[in-house]
Amino acid sequence: MKSWITAFIFIIISCCRTYSQNKNTIGLDFQLEYQTKTNVDWNYATTKTYQASAMAVFGIVYERLLSKNTGIEVEIKYQTSPNEYSFLVPGGGNSTEQVKVSGKESFLSMPILFRYRTKILNISLGPTLDYFLNWKQTSSNYYIPYGENSLPEYFFPDTWSLGLLFKISESIPIGDQCIVEPGIFYSPILSYKNNSFGLSVLVKHPF
Repeated sequence: MKSWITAFIFIIISCCRTYSQNKNTIGLDFQLEYQTKTNVDWNYATTKTYQASAMAVFGIVYERLLSKNTGIEVEIKYQTSPNEYSFLVPGGGNSTEQVKVSGKESFLSMPILFRYRTKILNISLGPTLDYFLNWKQTSSNYYIPYGENSLPEYFFPDTWSLGLLFKISESIPIGDQCIVEPGIFYSPILSYKNNSFGLSVLVKHPF
């Protein structure tokens, strides 16, 4: 995974250098994202449930134009995701007890999108790389001897995850120094089988 990520970023940087004569933009992305409820068989006797929830997300976006109608868009944003883990622990005798632990994971997400402009709409598509930061327990129906510090390594064996992002937007110039782009997006996380969609408003400054 790490070698693939390094190679992909190298290609993006090479493209950006090749077409450095074109005008680029930088801006802020304001998103209202809805995470769908999804149940995933995480590992033996453990089920992960992504809780249905709406979240506000903010990001920084940089776009490098490749031609009049195409470009590469890179964004960095901080996101959270509420979820619940259900697993079994030994009980008295030969019995088992079901433990439910709720928490919120946080990560940095970096979409790297190819963008195509038409006279009416902009279409963006590409992979997203998510870097896991931490997980914080919010509730549990069972006493865990070592607390939440014992759980992240068990729940999150991989630091990186891979997803996709598809976005449709419209560019609205506000004078010569500002562009506002309302849009809609859909983003499945392939590594963890999670899905989200929502609305976005991108405010950009050309330079």
